[in-house]
Amino acid sequence: EKIAQCEGEKSVSNEKLKEITMLKEEMKAEKILQEENMKKEHQTEITILGATIVALQNDHALELTSLKERFTAEYTRLEEMQQKTIVDNEKTVLRLETSNSLAEEECLKLKEKIAQCEGEKSVSNEKLKEITMLKEEMKAE
Repeated sequence: EKIAQCEGEKSVSNEKLKEITMLKEEMKAEKILQEENMKKEHQTEITILGATIVALQNDHALELTSLKERFTAEYTRLEEMQQKTIVDNEKTVLRLETSNSLAEEECLKLKEKIAQCEGEKSVSNEKLKEITMLKEEMKAE
């Protein structure tokens, strides 16, 4: 009876062992499947990240190109403004120099006239003295 009981327990134990073995195999298969799925997900994420990086690099390159074009345009505009300012300043200097020369000439002419007037004044003063003397002489007579 004990042998039969042991054999019964042995058969239950064998069935349990088979069940445990099947469960282990199922778990291994499930683990393998999960790992494969995780690898696929990771590969997809890597691919997406790679595409995102490429897109960001392209955007960055376009932005740099745009900035370079704007910088170049602004630099050219400022250079043109500087050249125009230089030309305008040179014209102003020339105009002022010409104006200064004309003013100096006018000043010389005015000085000559003043000298002439002073000479005439001196002659007039002498004539006035003469006339005054003549009047006094006429009064005295």
